[in-house]
Amino acid sequence: MVIAIFILLIFSLGFITFTFVVSSKLNKDQEEEVFEEIRNPLVMQVLVPRENDKTPLAAEQMFASLHGLLGENKRCEDVVGLEIVSTGEGGIRFYVISPKHLAKFVEGQIYAQYPNADIKYVQDYTLQKGSNGSYITTGEIEFVKDYIFPIKTFRDFEVDPLAAITGAVSDLKPGESAWIQVLIRPVANFWQEESKKYITAIREGKDLDSNFFKSLSKVFLAIGKSLSSNSEDSGAKKEVIRLAPGQEEELSQIENKMLKVGFEFVVRVITKAEDQIRSEQILRDSVASFKQFTTAHLNSFSYSVEERDAKDIYTDFVKRKLPEETVDIMNIEELASVFHLPNISVETPNIAWSRSKKLEPPMNLPLESDYGVSVFAETDYREHKVNFGIKPEDRRRHFYLLGKTGVGKSTVFKNMFIADILRGEGACFVDPHGEAVEELLDFIPPERIDDVVYFDPTDVDNPVGFNMLELRDKSQRDLIADGVVEVFKKQFGDSWGPRLQYILTNAIATLLEAQNTTLLAVIRILIDKNYRKFILKQVDDPILLQFWEDEFEQMSSNRRLVTEAVAPIQNKVGRFISSAVIRNIIGQVKSTIDLREIMDERKILLVNLAQGKLGEETASLLGGMIITRLQSTAMERTDLPFDERRDFYLYVDEFQNFATESFAKILSEARKYKLNLTMTNQYIDQIPLTVRQAIFGNVGTLGSFVVSQSDASILENELAPDITADDLVSLDAHAMYIKLCIDGMTSVPFSAKSLPPRYMAYGLKDRVVESSREKYSMDREIIEDKIKRWSSQKYSDKGNRTVMHRDKEDGEHEKKGEKKDS
Repeated sequence: MVIAIFILLIFSLGFITFTFVVSSKLNKDQEEEVFEEIRNPLVMQVLVPRENDKTPLAAEQMFASLHGLLGENKRCEDVVGLEIVSTGEGGIRFYVISPKHLAKFVEGQIYAQYPNADIKYVQDYTLQKGSNGSYITTGEIEFVKDYIFPIKTFRDFEVDPLAAITGAVSDLKPGESAWIQVLIRPVANFWQEESKKYITAIREGKDLDSNFFKSLSKVFLAIGKSLSSNSEDSGAKKEVIRLAPGQEEELSQIENKMLKVGFEFVVRVITKAEDQIRSEQILRDSVASFKQFTTAHLNSFSYSVEERDAKDIYTDFVKRKLPEETVDIMNIEELASVFHLPNISVETPNIAWSRSKKLEPPMNLPLESDYGVSVFAETDYREHKVNFGIKPEDRRRHFYLLGKTGVGKSTVFKNMFIADILRGEGACFVDPHGEAVEELLDFIPPERIDDVVYFDPTDVDNPVGFNMLELRDKSQRDLIADGVVEVFKKQFGDSWGPRLQYILTNAIATLLEAQNTTLLAVIRILIDKNYRKFILKQVDDPILLQFWEDEFEQMSSNRRLVTEAVAPIQNKVGRFISSAVIRNIIGQVKSTIDLREIMDERKILLVNLAQGKLGEETASLLGGMIITRLQSTAMERTDLPFDERRDFYLYVDEFQNFATESFAKILSEARKYKLNLTMTNQYIDQIPLTVRQAIFGNVGTLGSFVVSQSDASILENELAPDITADDLVSLDAHAMYIKLCIDGMTSVPFSAKSLPPRYMAYGLKDRVVESSREKYSMDREIIEDKIKRWSSQKYSDKGNRTVMHRDKEDGEHEKKGEKKDS
């Protein structure tokens, strides 16, 4: 029988050698590709959320799946690296290294057990040069006994064993680092035969040190076959030895180890520091952390006694090289104990956690290839990256984007706005900073230059005419009056009162009833009795007449009372109209821009309200009035059938500057008139409560970049249950969560990233500005002269205008064909 075994052994070795030579020759053409792959594996950094609750059992199941790499031939040359890296600058990070052709499979197995993991393909950290003068120490860790003997596993620990390994390298200084590498390669189940043979030998009282036992063990490992461990007559009677309880327990643990599949492995540690003593200390601490896996009388880890050159170990580490010969073997439970991803129970400081969870996009996501979709972001879920956007009909339900400054809100706006104008849509961009609008001027294509209306209050020599009180549809009177009052109320809310609001509302409503009036007349109607009579002669509304003829007249008889009533209005409205820049815009009786025409004919309105030039208060007041008039103008389109109303896209950046309570009406009603609002701001607290409620009650698409803790607590309710406040405050730059309106229904929240600027500039800014100036601006001197003559106009006590002397300059204006105001 012994002779037969040796013949079988020699024949098998010869067959294996022959097969190797032939295979090498057949695959010679692929050799360089394989070598290149080994030299350049794919490095995956794996991060999990801080609240990850996956135990090492998840890693055990992951390794069980990876064992499937063996395939049917029961051999595997592919090596997977499991690495923990700690640096004084970057904290503790976890990596998985895979050959290129297996990367997707390995990635999929990680996601299968850690669905909230964030996997990033990164540059190999081992190729980054260290600081000059760093002292490098290397070492390998191996089993003390034969691999059939098990180590202590995570099931025997009260505290996650990863805590000790990471704790040993958690307090490194800048310039110091520790690399811990576990290379694994799946092996077929032949290795369990040695465990069975050992158990049988113990139970039968055989000599474990016999040369026969050792040589037969090598045969098992070399050819992977199960051979009989007994060369005697199989029919011979075997003696069974009675064992002590402790021995039975040890054999039971050996049997448990062999019940699970295994991996060949090698553990290497490399440490770096500015001096040798410190580098060696970090290495000793790292090796010592593996002592926790010691099992009494069975197995443990220790520093390798084999003398190897430090450079060779370092080279093998970088190349992720596993020795060709069989090395130590761990089963998947032992391997999961040594390496797994951290969970909530691991409290080691400086671990690199994923900042926020990644959520899967909906299946019916509108993609870039779909017709009419306004693309603004890409999905950010695993490696599934596609550009997506929002359909035209879903934009009618409005889009609200929230986030701190500098995270990408304005870029989203600009990409969407440019896409709109390139498609020939009508759009308005209200910019409280001016920078975005200035940039957008360069993106106007040549064929749309004539469509642009550039509203720039700081172009003082060429003011655009915008009369807030110009009324074409008297049914809009109260809406406009309320809107104007709300604009002032928002700006001066701290000193606002019901009497002030009452008087101002009646004054504005009265001026809207009259002809050829502007906001400049608000103060004059309150303090100039004769002018008030002139205006009231044009008013038919009995309620307004009663207010002036009864209430206000009675109030005027009390000098102190009228002063208290009128002075606050003079203070607030006067501050606004005292600016020559603003006065020349709102003081023009006839507006030079027609908002209805802009909407119906799909023109482009760019509003530059640079706060740095206008002042925050003035910019907010003017912007609020423009938005109020856009709302009222949209509602005028009731004279058109719904299908004939063209979509008009209103973009309001940092809209909290203009968010009045009447703004809520736009959100609830503008959809019917196809005024589609897209708005951003930084903090929810900046928005009045009524507007905030209108936003969350009416907005179809809600997106959030990283926000403050207080805002996160509010948004958490809107994005629950998948997203928490911690996720919202931990988003990376340009990353967002979004609930997207798709076919009239709001999707579940998912992860996305804003796109960088997508379009090339035409560089026609100067032509665009000049074209708009020629069409919509007036000469400043002419406007100032008109305002001067209006303010100098006298009225009789009957409310009639007195005849004014016309000087030579007036005649010159007449020659220019300029119309005079009434």
